[in-house]
Amino acid sequence: MHHTLMIHPVAFLYADDAQRWGALDRRGRTVIEATFPSRTGVTDEIDRLLADTRPVM
Repeated sequence: MHHTLMIHPVAFLYADDAQRWGALDRRGRTVIEATFPSRTGVTDEIDRLLADTRPVM
């Protein structure tokens, strides 16, 4: 059970009992463990994971 749940465009953000933030996919599976002290940290991690950092050529 998660005490706080927020909808993000690509995930559900949640806070655990210790108020650490993580992310779930649409099926409720953990995609980012609850280790971030704020939801800003977990959204930054989502953005980092989604960024295509490899050059095309």
